[in-house]
Amino acid sequence: MQMAWHHLLFDEANQIGAGEYTFSYDIQTHGMAIIKISEGRIANWREYELKSPASWEEFVGRNKF
Repeated sequence: MQMAWHHLLFDEANQIGAGEYTFSYDIQTHGMAIIKISEGRIANWREYELKSPASWEEFVGRNKF
């Protein structure tokens, strides 16, 4: 099992963070998670993930940051 984070963001004023990742185990997926922190703990978590054999560079194509 392996995970690589590509972009991590955190808005301190609103206590909201997000990250894009690649996760590999029996399959490979690329995804994004977004969280809301409240009182020092994760209060909300939302995650989107797509199965893809493509590398991260191939997956994002020309839409790079």
